[in-house]
Amino acid sequence: MRPSVAAHDALAELLEYPRDGHAARGRALASIVSGEVPEAGADLEPYIAFLEANDLGECEELYVRTFDGNAERALEVGWQVFGEQYARGAFLVRLREEMRIAGVAETTELPDHMTQVLRLLGRIAPEKALVLTEATVIPSIKRVLADLGASHPFSGVLEAVAKTVRSHGAVESAAGAPAAGGIAP
Repeated sequence: MRPSVAAHDALAELLEYPRDGHAARGRALASIVSGEVPEAGADLEPYIAFLEANDLGECEELYVRTFDGNAERALEVGWQVFGEQYARGAFLVRLREEMRIAGVAETTELPDHMTQVLRLLGRIAPEKALVLTEATVIPSIKRVLADLGASHPFSGVLEAVAKTVRSHGAVESAAGAPAAGGIAP
């Protein structure tokens, strides 16, 4: 069964820059995910433990070191799949249009940022969500996880995202994914 918009939004928020109340909010968000995708919820526990054991400054520092200063760990799925190629620009335009149609508010992040893509996945047709997942989200998560290593606090969050988005259908190779709705390559 496809997880709710709330589960997608909870994962997106867990991948955002930490804010005040990070530990309590993290626990509440993990509870939403666990209620719908229990195996994904279990993956969140190491990150929640990290949030509860560290102050906001340490959590902010980990986020910046992990994602902002390292292209190999960038959360922009278009960057992970296309790099600097023209195709990324076209992908960004298509995502922005899909976000507008689905009612996903734009933020300071680019439309291909994992947080934005997760919010979109929870709101679009299952067929489109499956194609977007297969073509960009899963390959991006694999690349970032390969650079992070299993013991990194964010590894569990990304594993939880992968398990949750896989519920959009059988995930096969991105090369065989059709371009349903023009979202994915």
